[in-house]
Amino acid sequence: MKINRKIYSKVALFLLGVSPIVWNANPVRAITGTEAIDNTSFTVTPSTLGDNSASGALAIDNSEFGDIFADGDTFLLLGATSDDASIAASSDDVNSSGQSGLFSVTTDNITNGLDVTFDWAFQGNGEASDSFSVSIAGSGGLVTLLNQPTYGGGTFSQNVDVSSLTAGDYTFFISLAESNTPFSGNSAAGFDNISITEVPSAAVPFVFSPALGLFFVGGLFGGSSYLKRKQTAKIDLK
Repeated sequence: MKINRKIYSKVALFLLGVSPIVWNANPVRAITGTEAIDNTSFTVTPSTLGDNSASGALAIDNSEFGDIFADGDTFLLLGATSDDASIAASSDDVNSSGQSGLFSVTTDNITNGLDVTFDWAFQGNGEASDSFSVSIAGSGGLVTLLNQPTYGGGTFSQNVDVSSLTAGDYTFFISLAESNTPFSGNSAAGFDNISITEVPSAAVPFVFSPALGLFFVGGLFGGSSYLKRKQTAKIDLK
């Protein structure tokens, strides 16, 4: 076996000349999917003070929610019903809530966080006393995403730190708190396009250092010398 020293020399120069070389020892794990939480999956409590498929054509949407939701779309509504002509006409000043079906939070989610997005609107005539909050809740803990004491609307989109949770099943929980003080006014909140997306684990780079390059090259030359000695020994035996 003929060992070509020129080839080994070129390999050595290449390894030393382009250090550090970053190799991805742990490729980025693909996002397994986005958990789109459908409005109709929510259980509204009490059922007489909300709607999990309110129409975007309602006066509550167009005239009082500021067209946050597109006409014809459906959205999750708390604090009023489809039968109410307006938020102020809502018949009850009592707390209401919406709770989605269960989804799993894994140990990877706890490490990397979760990307959470939803559209929201909060209006009425009781801003001084009413508020709503949105959270991820389960037996392993609770993380508050938004605590809104003032009227408005927009899109919530953040990477949420869920490191305080333990792995397990959770729900997307929305709570509307309304004061029952006489003449305190009524509030309603609407939600749409709710999604929770898993964040992929970060890649763990492997850095090919100059020291490791010298060790590798030394191994090549050592292997070359060993093969030459072995060949010489075979010739001597003949």
